[in-house]
Amino acid sequence: MSVTVGVIGLGAMGSAIAIRLTQAGFDVIGIDLFDRNMAELEDHGGRRAASPRAMAEEADFILTSLPSAEAFHDVTTGQSGVAAAGRSGIVVIDTCTLAIDDKAEAARRLEDSDITLLDCTVSGSRATCLAGDLATFASGDKAAFERSADVFAAFANPLHWMGEFGNASRIKYVLNYLVCINNAASAEALAYATK
Repeated sequence: MSVTVGVIGLGAMGSAIAIRLTQAGFDVIGIDLFDRNMAELEDHGGRRAASPRAMAEEADFILTSLPSAEAFHDVTTGQSGVAAAGRSGIVVIDTCTLAIDDKAEAARRLEDSDITLLDCTVSGSRATCLAGDLATFASGDKAAFERSADVFAAFANPLHWMGEFGNASRIKYVLNYLVCINNAASAEALAYATK
């Protein structure tokens, strides 16, 4: 029996992860605001879900890749969100770069519905993800992480276990700072070279 994985947010990264999941043999259902992104998922063998709640009624794993805290809270604990399905045992793998407080709040609210939220972040591009080489950091409940091993294996390489909830976000903040520092240094060097 195939395992169903939901993906909420089919932008550049979310769609690449969804494609990798379909290629790995998962039954993938997705949601996105843009029809073209939903159509791309269908072109790769995925299916559309009517809402996060409808997705949670059949998926055992749900991955989120969203642009804002507002969207994240809406799809996890909103009126038509994952928690509203009333189905226990789901593991939500959140790959958004958000404030830890937002993730922790959602984790507490989901826990009331016996749903586990993992704080996971990614570092790379759509191309590296499609190649199966997306650096991924995971933190939170160790048992839920281990249950999700096959899901992560579809797109994460390397995969780093970071321990307590929030640590994956913390390492992503550090990586983002390094990118900014490197960009600033490169710009200064090029400006100096031009002069």
